[in-house]
Amino acid sequence: MNFIKSIEIDNTSVEIKFGDFKYEDLVVDIERVRNYCREGCPNFGVNGGCPPFSPTADQLLKDKIFILAMGKIYTANYSKDEFDEADKSLNRLLKSIGLFFKEKYGVEFLSPEHCTECDVCTIKTGCQKPDRRTISITGTGIMLSETIENLFGEKLEWANDMLPSKLIKIMCIISDKLTEKIIEELKNLSIKNNF
Repeated sequence: MNFIKSIEIDNTSVEIKFGDFKYEDLVVDIERVRNYCREGCPNFGVNGGCPPFSPTADQLLKDKIFILAMGKIYTANYSKDEFDEADKSLNRLLKSIGLFFKEKYGVEFLSPEHCTECDVCTIKTGCQKPDRRTISITGTGIMLSETIENLFGEKLEWANDMLPSKLIKIMCIISDKLTEKIIEELKNLSIKNNF
């Protein structure tokens, strides 16, 4: 079952959809996704939250229950600068939700973006902040477009000649036995109090 929560951040309305899932609910193709990363992402091989340094969905999520939280902002009339700012805000929001539950319950989470804890990543010589390192949900091998469409009924839009009419990001809380408790807290999410 999916839940929907609307919140305001930076004078922007954000719709958060979330629910509990298991590995079999995901569309996973680790090799294909990692090839996309290798061919098109500047963080591949240099960021500790991304391949080849990040663990895979198989390693992290198999035999576990977890929460996926998808954030959506309607961006139809946004300028490029407004869209970029909304992208940063949504990443910060979803990452802060993950960090909140990590600090509160000791659960791990997958971030909607690469690890941003250090100005210069030192993963090749040893992570300087292993307790704050975040793993990109994309780099784990989850086919996000298909998974988001199947589980949340949303289609990702890509920026080509025009900006998308909506911005969608997703993160994962590896909640397992704490799933029900965290779902209840997400239902009562208060940005002013927690984030």
